[in-house]
Amino acid sequence: MKLIPIEVYQQAALELSYDPASRSCIRKNGKEVGTLDGSGYWLVRVGKDKGTLLKCHRVVWFLHHGTMPPLIEHKDRNPSNNLITNLREATESQNRCNTPKHCDNTSGAKGVFWCKSTSKWMVKVCVNYKTYWGGRHADLETAIAVATELRNKLHGEYVNHD
Repeated sequence: MKLIPIEVYQQAALELSYDPASRSCIRKNGKEVGTLDGSGYWLVRVGKDKGTLLKCHRVVWFLHHGTMPPLIEHKDRNPSNNLITNLREATESQNRCNTPKHCDNTSGAKGVFWCKSTSKWMVKVCVNYKTYWGGRHADLETAIAVATELRNKLHGEYVNHD
């Protein structure tokens, strides 16, 4: 990720305003601005000439807090929802806690997988680059309950059971 100097956000704060009623949540000279990129993020260009392209959720954060943390996440995982109530500062590890289950998941539950060698469901939850094991379980429902409890304990407000 390219580090954008804080001065660019300070300039953006002079040009742009927050409007929760607009699709991007950003207005410039009273007009709704922004364009969606291929990943669903709203982008806006600020400055002279071609200017600098910024992600709108980062501009919204700066307009409200006057700071620019390294990572801002969307609580609902929807990158186009830039409402300030949907944004929060996060570490890389916290951001990973808020991810959905893997696309190759076969149990239907995040952090639960089948162990062929033991013929049991295993529970694995990660946080801060550390893996926590929730044991082996004969039935899926018990494994899901253990995974849910472990995620609640380890992930706190960043928990996502999807």
